Amino acid sequence: MTVVERIRVLRVPSPLARPFVTAVRRTAHLDVVLVEVTDADGRRGYGEAATSWRVTGESPESVAAVVAGPLADAALRRSVDDPGLPDALAAAAWRPYRLDRLRPRTPTGPTFTPRPLPAADAQTF
Repeated sequence: MTVVERIRVLRVPSPLARPFVTAVRRTAHLDVVLVEVTDADGRRGYGEAATSWRVTGESPESVAAVVAGPLADAALRRSVDDPGLPDALAAAAWRPYRLDRLRPRTPTGPTFTPRPLPAADAQTF
C-alpha cells in the first residue's frame, strides 16, 4: 500500500488555439493551475484547473492556495487506496460562504438604467 508523498502546484499560462473574445475582454491564454501528486513508489499523477474568476469566482491564487493548503494537508501521507480519501479531500476543500460576506456581482459589467417610456403604450408612442 503506497502513500501520497508529495503534492506540487504549478501555475502555467496556457495559450489558446485562438483568442477567446467576449464583450468584457479578449484573452489569448488561460491561467491554469497544474497539480502533480507523487506517491511513495515514485508514480506521478496530474490534474489541472483552468480558472476564470468571472465565471467560477476562483482565481489561480485561490485554487493554488486550496491545493497547497487544506487539500495537501488531507492527502499527504495517506494511502492512495484509502476509501476515506475522497471524503477527506471534499471536506478539506469545502469553504463556507457567509451571506453577510457575499456581494452581488455583475459579471459582464454595468447594465443600462431603464428609462420611462415617452407614452403610456406602444400605439400612442
